[in-house]
Amino acid sequence: NAGRGKFGRGGGWGDRGDAPPRRPPPQTATRLDRAAWLAARHSPLWLALPEADRDLLAGQPLPHGAFFAAVERVLHDHGSIAMAALLDDIAPDADMVDGLPALLQRIRAFHDVGDSAPEAAEEELAAVLRHLRLEAVNDELKLILESGDLSPEALARTGELLQLRNDLKAA
Repeated sequence: NAGRGKFGRGGGWGDRGDAPPRRPPPQTATRLDRAAWLAARHSPLWLALPEADRDLLAGQPLPHGAFFAAVERVLHDHGSIAMAALLDDIAPDADMVDGLPALLQRIRAFHDVGDSAPEAAEEELAAVLRHLRLEAVNDELKLILESGDLSPEALARTGELLQLRNDLKAA
């Protein structure tokens, strides 16, 4: 066996026949990652968002919701600032939120793609917000329909949600 390396007789790796260790693939950027980048890159865009939209983003699961809440805090305190300064302000507390350091790293690694004008960023963020609203509507519809017999109020709400879903899809 001397000089044969780790490759075993049975064609396997090492003594156990395992495959060689692999690096985990980098995490693919999500819509929320892109929205986080847009909010950080275009802080005036964040400041111009209606409160309901900022609340929707801050209400997302970790780490994104915590990131958007931190953006709100920092921009409320400092006004519009450069992305590097915003991320530097968030970074010291990032270790307290599961996944936030990795999100900050992904945001720093993003590059401007296509049109980086504020109008294009606004359209892109609006598309993300539409998608999040559509998910929320579909989730509520699913809950109502899985609940069994529907009361008149539940039937009315189902109609409202179906209309809202159609409006969001048409936008």
